Amino acid sequence: MIPLLRFKHLLPVLLCICIQASVPGQEKKGASVPSQKDAQVFNLKGQLVIDGDSKDWQIPATALLSSKDGKAQMRFAADYNNFYAFVEVEDPSPLKNAATAPEEMFKGGDTVAFYFKTQDGDEQRVAACLRNDKNEVYVYRPKSGNKKPYTFKSPVGEARFDYVAPAEGAQVAFKKYDGKGYCMEICLPWRNALGIWKHRPEKFNFDAQIVFSDPGGTQNAGAIWLFTKEGPGLTIEDLPTEARLYPDTWGDARYVDSIAISADRPVLAIGKPAGGADIEVELPRPGRLSVNITDNNGWILRELVMATEFTAGRHVIHWDGRDRYGEPLPAGSYQWKALLFDGMKADFMGSVGSSGRPPYRTPDGLGAIGGQHGPQKSVASDAGGIYMANACEEGQPSIRKINPQTGAALWKRSAGGFKTARHIAAGDGMACIINTDSTKSSLVRIDPDTGKDIPMGTAKGASARAALELPPDGNAVDGLAIVGGKAYFSVPAENRIGAVDLSSGTVENDIGCKSPAPQGLSRLNDTTLLICSGKQVIAWDIAKKTGRAIVDKLEAPKAVCADARGILYVSDLGSSQQIRKFSSDGKLITAFGIAGGRGVNSIPYNPLSFVNITSMTVGVDGNIWLAEVSSPPKRFIKLNPEGKWLEDFYGPVAYNTFGPDLDDVSRVFYNCGGNAKFVETKIDYDLYRKNPMDPAAAWKIVSIQDLGLGADGVTRNPAMSDVADNGYGHVIAFKAANGNKYLFRMSKGNRASNPLGAGLWIWKGDRWIPSAFISRNPGKNSKTPQNDFSWADQNGDGLIQDEEKYIDPDTEETAWIDRDLTLHGLTGKWASANTSGCGAPKYQRSSFTPYVKEGESNYWGKGGSYNFVSYEKDGSVYYICNIGPHRHMSFWDRATENRLIKIKDGKAEWIAGSHSTIPGLCDFTTVSGIAGIVDGIVLAHNIEPANYVGYTEDGFVLGDVLLNENGIHPKVGGNVINIENFTGLFIKDPKTEKKILFAVSSGDDRIIEISGPGRTTRLNGTIKLGTASQFGEKQPITIPYSNWYGNVTRGIGIDGEYTEWNPNVPGVSIVEKGEVIGDVSMRRDAGILNVFATVSDPTPFEEGDGVEITLSKTNDPSKAVTLLLSSTAKDSKGRRIGTAKLSRNGAPVESRQIKVGVSERWINLGYRIEAAITLELLPEFTVQAEKKFRSEIKNEKTGKEEIKSGTEKVADLASPLYGSIRIIRMKDGKALSTQYSQQLTPVRLP
Repeated sequence: MIPLLRFKHLLPVLLCICIQASVPGQEKKGASVPSQKDAQVFNLKGQLVIDGDSKDWQIPATALLSSKDGKAQMRFAADYNNFYAFVEVEDPSPLKNAATAPEEMFKGGDTVAFYFKTQDGDEQRVAACLRNDKNEVYVYRPKSGNKKPYTFKSPVGEARFDYVAPAEGAQVAFKKYDGKGYCMEICLPWRNALGIWKHRPEKFNFDAQIVFSDPGGTQNAGAIWLFTKEGPGLTIEDLPTEARLYPDTWGDARYVDSIAISADRPVLAIGKPAGGADIEVELPRPGRLSVNITDNNGWILRELVMATEFTAGRHVIHWDGRDRYGEPLPAGSYQWKALLFDGMKADFMGSVGSSGRPPYRTPDGLGAIGGQHGPQKSVASDAGGIYMANACEEGQPSIRKINPQTGAALWKRSAGGFKTARHIAAGDGMACIINTDSTKSSLVRIDPDTGKDIPMGTAKGASARAALELPPDGNAVDGLAIVGGKAYFSVPAENRIGAVDLSSGTVENDIGCKSPAPQGLSRLNDTTLLICSGKQVIAWDIAKKTGRAIVDKLEAPKAVCADARGILYVSDLGSSQQIRKFSSDGKLITAFGIAGGRGVNSIPYNPLSFVNITSMTVGVDGNIWLAEVSSPPKRFIKLNPEGKWLEDFYGPVAYNTFGPDLDDVSRVFYNCGGNAKFVETKIDYDLYRKNPMDPAAAWKIVSIQDLGLGADGVTRNPAMSDVADNGYGHVIAFKAANGNKYLFRMSKGNRASNPLGAGLWIWKGDRWIPSAFISRNPGKNSKTPQNDFSWADQNGDGLIQDEEKYIDPDTEETAWIDRDLTLHGLTGKWASANTSGCGAPKYQRSSFTPYVKEGESNYWGKGGSYNFVSYEKDGSVYYICNIGPHRHMSFWDRATENRLIKIKDGKAEWIAGSHSTIPGLCDFTTVSGIAGIVDGIVLAHNIEPANYVGYTEDGFVLGDVLLNENGIHPKVGGNVINIENFTGLFIKDPKTEKKILFAVSSGDDRIIEISGPGRTTRLNGTIKLGTASQFGEKQPITIPYSNWYGNVTRGIGIDGEYTEWNPNVPGVSIVEKGEVIGDVSMRRDAGILNVFATVSDPTPFEEGDGVEITLSKTNDPSKAVTLLLSSTAKDSKGRRIGTAKLSRNGAPVESRQIKVGVSERWINLGYRIEAAITLELLPEFTVQAEKKFRSEIKNEKTGKEEIKSGTEKVADLASPLYGSIRIIRMKDGKALSTQYSQQLTPVRLP
């Protein structure tokens, strides 16, 4: 396994703004302030290491936007938690500040300050400087609820600030370049350092200021601003005047997702890193550019530029000489290859199973159907519209009120995470819901006009929520209605009806109604409550507390409602499954719906076939609205008073399996989960695109079929039922080469679901009949091995007989089936050995062809999940690998590395893919699979942020393809996946030749046209590398106190992998004759000294190779402890064995307590070695100190490694400490030793 990318070298380009002014002694003729309308702040995806180095901010130096006469340049970025800036300042006397107090740094000399404001009264300054060799960051707020006052005084006046104090949680780093200037990098948490905001504001006023010292560093001598062009900020004033804030002169900040890199803007070169090499490229036109570095065999070593906007012209792009993992490459000749393209774009085509107006999220929050888990719950109505309580909520709000004429939402509200509105009711100008989770319920009063909470009562602290005493069951309440200002709720398990006074919140647990097992409730009039109980509907007088049967002799009344004339509508379940209409005196008028309801199949679909109508209401329009709890389809139903079907409101279909007919993509299939039924639909893409607010006109249900039934339509095929029931996947229908029509359910796994196998159905007459089951992994699919088999139907009955089962071959998950019925599996493909007379294919081991030749590596790594696709015409296979332990730095950060691998002609052709905790437009985090390849475009999908990243067949990243016409991935809209994109299917429409994506998420499904990349130009050249860049210039060895990185224990340890190391841990580079040959980092944690080294060595692991660490209390090497780490052997499983030799003053010391792990760099680049040395072995260097720790501890009961964290006294390194590092490499039988420094030097212990 390859370790985590240590430093994120390649984030999308961030903005640099040039700011300038006249500074005493530094005037330039013709200088003018560039016109700036706003500060563009890049929406950051990924992480920045705050070290004063710009390597993880930019692609090339020429990406920076600056002018020829600029004095300073800045870049700004932000994520949800932090504001970031990188500043480069041209200054011949840099970082001089003589302020006597840190609060007055802006008067003392070199200072960088940022100014923020969202509304009057919250303006503030954050200023940073290097003063007395100490980094200082202070916040200045004239007004603040939190008081830390400070008064700036001078002979002419004073300025009092409510709050002046160090910026809590801020990180800053300075780098000085004598005679040239300095760089500053800063991170300011919105919540702490900026204090007023819990997270980043949507909009804010902004300015930035550079204060210069005089050459002697005694005081401030001038300042330049980003926006301010007049006023006291531009001149030297007294202290109070300079301290005051002048927000009227500031500009604005604007968040952006991408910035074109300009060829005509020269930049400051203050912090240009040593090492690496430049690529000169002439672009014939503007566009998006991707640049790869390869070896001379074409193997991709680094994705240097990733789908970034560039202008036309000559560009110089800097490469730091490091590979995809941030590790140094040896000097030599390399190739660069570039792709210039117009860009990718996505357009909404449609969605099935959802009737949201539109079916996707919108800026006003009213789009999408809402809810996710389970069926529809309840409906209610008042003069303002129809209330709908949808499925259990995980992402989108599940409660909404709609306009009954248009179906558009008037408002939406949340039921809470993994909660639902089990019931909803309206009346007397009031509304309320029963809010439930799995075990408890409460009643919540809501505003009919907005959906927001309304407190019950006028007392201070009155709540909108009333807790209900109910059985521990989320479905304990079976009915809800408002009559006379009270909300009545039924509890059938306890034979009672309770009430809540909506004006006071008073709960009455039992109103005294003795009707057995009361279920559905409804309002008849101002004084009467309707109750479904037994076989009756009872009219209950709430004042008199008496009841009478108004309707009798029903089969199983579940829900009831009445119109303004007192006409009753009753949902009668059982064998009836109809809506019965009664006069106000209880006489039957008619019945709506097909008697007996919807059967196992509905061919063709009849919307008047009901199953389990559990809630109903009469709308202000006189129409009857129903909620059907059984699916598919998940739906609310609209009927007119005579029982004519008007419309279904469908959805959501979260986590579903769906896909098209490859011969007619207007025919789309989907399931709802929970059973083996699939819905066949017909969709008009042109109508849907023209008016996404009218899904009822754009798509229709054609049929509902239970794919688990045999040819008799009655007997169940259990294996095929299991396959059909599974969600998170895709089906395709197609006409095979043998003339039969098939439906195929793929069995490739993803991060959410691994189906038991693949299923194949054949079209016979008017429906799909089970034809074949291909086990995903015989012998391992269930606890009952005899149930693990493959099956091919031999007699056409669609059922499994023992003689039709087979075990051979040892099949695996499948990603595709060709029209000749060839299966594409995880490691190879199977041609059909034979096909039965009824069209069922059978597969045998003899027909298997592996993708990778024997002896070739598939580069899957270890400990990962492998999602793949294999149906490209040239025989190529593409894999996505989620490798290594997840550290849960974001919710779906479930891997340490992601690889996109192309296999062709039996071996790996290239590897690409960039991992990020919070991915940007080109990154992966946890990839749930590959959607497919169309016209040379490979699409892989992230679960979050629910996007698709495109690559070309030759390994160039095309970036996120879900972009709008402006090249932006918007937060809402038809080309945005709602939440958790688990799987996608990318195909080509044979009729229109459009590239179409069928995407499945935990919010809904989506059908999207993908276009691009447009015009393409490929460029290439040779690049000579003298040395990779160093970890900064020569600097002291630094061993910080740094804990385990990440929030889970799996996979961390001493293993030669960098996965548990915080990227902020500094390292040093070992340089031999001007070339970087290795990097070494060290950290302390929980009484342990941890070491990690990466070594470049074309012949690694020779006897004598190693990394040596020397520590001493003085600079005398004869009185030192030396640790030598090496590896020359393997264990019985072929794994490298790491060794450690410890010596004190030249004499060997027992070192069995030292843990050592080793891993190999690929393609003979060298090795990595990691060690953990308990500080008990180094008592002369340690003291006992109170420290926070996170450490890997073995649980003696379970035998597993676990994370222990807390604060305790542990051994820790203490100053003074001196150290040295050297790398030993064998060459021609001789040991070549290269030291970081020629003598022991002081070690920093931050």
